[in-house]
This record gives sequence, C-alpha cells and structure tokens, in this order.
Amino acid sequence: LVIVYLVLVIALLWVQLSTLLNHRLNNYGVMLAKGMSWYKIKLILYIQIITCTLLGAITIGGLSEIIGKFLFNHAFMNSSVANLGRISLGIQDFTLLPIQIDVFLKIILLTALLAMLVLEVLLRQMPLNKNTNPMDLL
Repeated sequence: LVIVYLVLVIALLWVQLSTLLNHRLNNYGVMLAKGMSWYKIKLILYIQIITCTLLGAITIGGLSEIIGKFLFNHAFMNSSVANLGRISLGIQDFTLLPIQIDVFLKIILLTALLAMLVLEVLLRQMPLNKNTNPMDLL
C-alpha cells in the first residue's frame, strides 16, 4: 500500500510540476534577463511547493475532521448498528474516520519531501543553472 502511494504521488507530482515549470519557462527567462539569479528562482519554486503542501494539508485535514466528526459520526450514532454496538459490545463512543495526527503529519512531510525531490529532478532536466542564457528559456 505504501509503494502504491509513493508511485501515485510521484506520478501526480511529476505531471503537475512539469506542467507548472513548462508553462512558466518564459517567465523564468524574463527573470534571468532582469538580473535575478537562478538559485533565487529555484528558491521561489521550493517556497511555493512547501506553501502549497502545507495549505493543502491544513485544508484536507480540516475538511476531514469536520466531515468525519460532524456528518458521519452524528449520522452513525443514531443508526441501529451503533445501538447494537452499544448494547452488545458496551462501546459508548464510536469514531468513524479517526485522524491520527502523528500519521497525518508523517504523510504530509513525506509528500512535501517527494514534491521537492520531483521538483529537483525536473529542474535538473531544465536548462536552469548558473550558465543559463535567458534566451534559452524564451
């Protein structure tokens, strides 16, 4: 399951980041022509990746918590299955879709690291280094 996750995330990141880089290639050439150094462009891309990963994690974590606790759990607590569990098993508090914060943070960290790794591989394939002529990107 972990290998499937890794392959799926890497493939998704590869497609998204290569599309992002190719669509902005002319912009990078303009930035280089105006005097911005190549490592500042790379730094901007890394900051963007980290910011997007964190914002996505906060959004999906919050939505999962809201939907999981308030909708699914409240709907399930009134069901006959929950009543059967209370009576026969003595379980008073059911939690559907529990979010373990440590596992969630590990997944977010792994995703951010994979995004930066894919970005670095894609940047190494691009002609964006200290010897780049801005005309090569325009």
